[in-house]
Amino acid sequence: MILGFYLGLISMAIWMLLDMFSRVAVTTWEFNGLVYSTLNLMIGGAGLVLLAGKAWSLKSTLKDPYTWSYSILRVIKTVLVINAMVYLTATASLFAMRVEILMTMAAAAFMLKRHIQLWEWPGLLVVLIGVTLLWKEQAVLVTNIAPPAILIALAAVCGTIMYLIAELHPVNNKSGGWRERAGFTGMMLLATAGCFFVLGLILALLNMFFGFTDNTNSVWAPLVPTLADYTTPWVWGAAAAVGIFLRAPSMYLYLNAARLLKAELIAVVSLIGSFALIGYESIFGWLGWVDASTLTFDTIIASIVMLFGALWLMVVRMNHKAHKTDEDDL
Repeated sequence: MILGFYLGLISMAIWMLLDMFSRVAVTTWEFNGLVYSTLNLMIGGAGLVLLAGKAWSLKSTLKDPYTWSYSILRVIKTVLVINAMVYLTATASLFAMRVEILMTMAAAAFMLKRHIQLWEWPGLLVVLIGVTLLWKEQAVLVTNIAPPAILIALAAVCGTIMYLIAELHPVNNKSGGWRERAGFTGMMLLATAGCFFVLGLILALLNMFFGFTDNTNSVWAPLVPTLADYTTPWVWGAAAAVGIFLRAPSMYLYLNAARLLKAELIAVVSLIGSFALIGYESIFGWLGWVDASTLTFDTIIASIVMLFGALWLMVVRMNHKAHKTDEDDL
């Protein structure tokens, strides 16, 4: 469990840096979120597949419905979160989405028959208070809170289902060597991101004929890709760098952590690791790469409240598992 905890934290530290560059991409560089996210997912996945070698060993992965389910959810969640960063800071986007801790524990209780323990309820309540405070603050800072709220809510649903799949995924649980796990992770990224990349291109072609982005007053217009978004050289270079150096290692470490931790604990580790994002966003704001003016003190306080709730949950879960192990040894 300790190894899984450290792998999860390292994974999240890398992932948060990835998210910061994603916010730079969609706000400062004005890349389209769908194009940028699917490109870095594809490139990161391709890099892992090349590292894995022995392509024949990956054929069974493509036949596995769990792989496709996880991959589809991963791409949808990535696109949703990156587009939410058009309206919110990266910190607010990620911490607002941590309502998935509550959703994950509810799903684990219902789907996996893991009942919520009495001493877990205070932690869940504290996390709920933190999420509520954060959304209350964002409703004041953001002119139209509806678009990011919808995007974050959908992303949280995707994340909850992904946590359960990552724990139960048969291919991942059987993967032994690092090459096989790298190939498994890479194929998940590459297979579905490629499909969404093509779907986005089709949407861009339809946009050219039907003018979905002509209505500049629509809050959804910036999210629709155009053909120009696919032909910008900078988006390909940025996506390649992020995919190879950030996306691939973060996904690889995350899946290894998921093999060692239960679904609820990996959700809690994700919350704790997310605090690296506050530091990253402060530095990026100081450098002038992003607008960090809405990274307010109240936002940070709400995030700290969520951290205390998450720590409570983690300690309770770890003690429960330790007591259970002691009883099994008697």
